[in-house]
Amino acid sequence: MTDKVTLFYWKTKKFWLGKLLENPEIMTQGETLEELKENICDILGEIIEINAVFINTNIKDARGLLKGIDTDIEREPDRI
Repeated sequence: MTDKVTLFYWKTKKFWLGKLLENPEIMTQGETLEELKENICDILGEIIEINAVFINTNIKDARGLLKGIDTDIEREPDRI
């Protein structure tokens, strides 16, 4: 597992939308850029917990993995 993920984001009229470069199917939104980042971290935490169940890892140990993940935020180029 990598300790860094890249969030591409863009602004709509109401929300900030974002997706992960490493897993573009993982998308979320937030009213602020900070909320967007928090939502992505929540999703990553849930994915870690689900994977821990499948590989019979202690959930507490799996949650600890999330603390080491750094979210690198990059703005997606404006769409034409």
